[in-house]
Amino acid sequence: MAREFDLGPEYENENDSGAEKPLEEASYVDAEVVHMTSSNSREVTAGQVEMNQSSAFKIVAEQINLSECGIGKLKAQSASASDSAIGVIVADEAVLSDSMTGVVYSETVNMNDSLAGVIVTGRLEGGPSRSVILVAGRVEGLVETTIDTRRALLLGLAAGIGMGLVAILQKMISKRS
Repeated sequence: MAREFDLGPEYENENDSGAEKPLEEASYVDAEVVHMTSSNSREVTAGQVEMNQSSAFKIVAEQINLSECGIGKLKAQSASASDSAIGVIVADEAVLSDSMTGVVYSETVNMNDSLAGVIVTGRLEGGPSRSVILVAGRVEGLVETTIDTRRALLLGLAAGIGMGLVAILQKMISKRS
């Protein structure tokens, strides 16, 4: 494992057109500290990750700080994202500012001006923010949600009953044939 890894662009203007080199890329990065600027990587494993205007498919780290990034999945003790888009967040603590995420599974979530598809947390703070499905032990702040904890439980119960009835009907129909 490398102690520190820096990945960033090396800009070289081609003639007078102003065209710059594409993003720098590294498939797999494994280091104690990773700094990425205008770069992309398939997978990053580190103690600490700092990314700016970069992308990664998967990040596993103790501490992650993102600014204007696109991430598929991240797993961390502490994750902070600003102006970023993230598919899945699994963290002890997640802080989102002006960001979007598909799923957040975290002990504590702090969201400001952010959007999330599904949030599962013990405590949600901040606002204003929006979510489609929210399952939270405690909510502090303005969070607009389509399906809150109570409705999510009722929806799950109704879906389970519905699927059970369909299975029973299928068995009854197949026995008659």
